[in-house]
Amino acid sequence: MVRRLLRRMEREEEEVAEREAQPIQSSSGQKATEGDGDHQNAGEINTGLKNAGRCLTEYNRYSWEHIQAATSSFSSDLVIGKGTYGTVYKAKFQHTVAAVKVLNSLE
Repeated sequence: MVRRLLRRMEREEEEVAEREAQPIQSSSGQKATEGDGDHQNAGEINTGLKNAGRCLTEYNRYSWEHIQAATSSFSSDLVIGKGTYGTVYKAKFQHTVAAVKVLNSLE
């Protein structure tokens, strides 16, 4: 039941994001067709829109080495918080800032 509720909430968030992105896409399309010869700017706008939509629907997977590099080998300077289940670190992957949680395990 909880999974169904989460899926429904995710779908609603995706629908809202799509509705918000549609006016932006149509206006960027008009700018690209009007054009002052600035094709690079139009390409950047379209790339940004594609990336924004992708972030809502896809997840990226990173290797342990990438995670270590993004957290500076789990530096104490990048600790966001500590809790019962683990420590949370600030990480930067390419152009994305994220939180990485290292779980404590008894096993």
